[in-house]
Amino acid sequence: MHVRRHGGADGRSIFFLRTGKDNARELYQANADGTGVKRLAAATYMGFLHLSPDGAHIRFTGGSSSPYTMAEIGVDGSNPHPIFEGHKDAFGGSWTPDGKYYFFTSWDNDRWSLWAASEARHWWKRAEAPQPYPLTYGPMSFGVPAISRDGKQLYTVGMERHGELSIYDPKADKFVPYLGGQSICYVDFSRDGQWIAYVTYPEGTLWRSRIDDSERRQLTVLPIGVMNPRWSPDGKLIAFTDLSNGDRRKVSEDTPDRVYVISADGGGPELLLAGGCGDPTWSPDGRLIAYDLCPAGPRAPEPEVRIFDLRTQKSTTVPGSQNLWSSRWSPDGKYLIALSPYPPKELMLYSFASNRWEELASGTNFGWPSWSRDSKFVYAQDGNSLVRIAIADHKKEQITSLQGFRGTAYRMDKWNQGWFGLAPDGRPITTRDTGIEEIYAFDLEYK
Repeated sequence: MHVRRHGGADGRSIFFLRTGKDNARELYQANADGTGVKRLAAATYMGFLHLSPDGAHIRFTGGSSSPYTMAEIGVDGSNPHPIFEGHKDAFGGSWTPDGKYYFFTSWDNDRWSLWAASEARHWWKRAEAPQPYPLTYGPMSFGVPAISRDGKQLYTVGMERHGELSIYDPKADKFVPYLGGQSICYVDFSRDGQWIAYVTYPEGTLWRSRIDDSERRQLTVLPIGVMNPRWSPDGKLIAFTDLSNGDRRKVSEDTPDRVYVISADGGGPELLLAGGCGDPTWSPDGRLIAYDLCPAGPRAPEPEVRIFDLRTQKSTTVPGSQNLWSSRWSPDGKYLIALSPYPPKELMLYSFASNRWEELASGTNFGWPSWSRDSKFVYAQDGNSLVRIAIADHKKEQITSLQGFRGTAYRMDKWNQGWFGLAPDGRPITTRDTGIEEIYAFDLEYK
């Protein structure tokens, strides 16, 4: 059960959310003492409840199609309807005490911005919905607005995102700046170790350069949002996941990812796979690409690992790969590794010789698996640790603790625990979060 409570305007009732059938959110009302519980409504997505000052209706983030839209419903469960429909990536909110203005956060191109809407109704335009207007627009992101009790100040979190590419130093047992500490992530190296493909943070565009940062070239532009670029074995192509599905405004956990390939020399990206496909990984001969099929939506089928043949342009499912994802092809071509369903507590190993999966290791919460170049080890994040697992005997050993480490990785408007990869010399690399978050106060003047 997922519960998020919001007290009633008169203090006599509580509104809260529960997770119901098919993971839909259900809105309930109860008396302040917990009695008289009744179900008001249900929606595929629902969060960030905000009760109007007059106690007449509730605004929330979500609805039937996206978790990042705004909607409104009466306190008796009547008349659910979307609001601020021009803002497809919006959440949160706060009313002024008199209910005349409403403030919320909306995603604009590459940052969060604050918006305000006048709730005033006049006899000559009562039917019109409130029209929001922007309060901030870069260069920082601002979000999570809250109004002071007297309505004279607006408090918000200001965020400036920046990262530092880092590599693990085993002697110092810490991550130190790598390749100049650029603000980039999802770094992948060509087979000869002379070139890197990377994603700028927080912009999300794909670049390639030599390892000494010479011959830099930008390969993609917005609205494409790039994740996990992978060099082809011959160094001519780069495959990557597009998180935006061609529309940066629609990025969410339920946006179907797509796979593109692009020439390392530039040119337009070529769409390879669509419909919830991502995380491409090349076979050593460059003829095949393994990828995840993860259709979006609460009722979508479970993920599975598929292999795409570049010659025939057809895909086949890896036997027994249902509920597995984040696959990686071993450099010697003998194996695939993949993660078990969320939370991924097992790292699975597929042998092409036996056509069977087996458990390689169990842990707390695996992520970001990477093969050593000799195919003898798999490196991965395991909860608050970085670990190495031997293919020969499945022995797992900790490389370093990640307790207190602040990592970051780009998923459009998302932040997560970070990404991890391997440098050509086998040392783990990541992007350390060097951004800032501060609380700001704005003085409000109303017209």
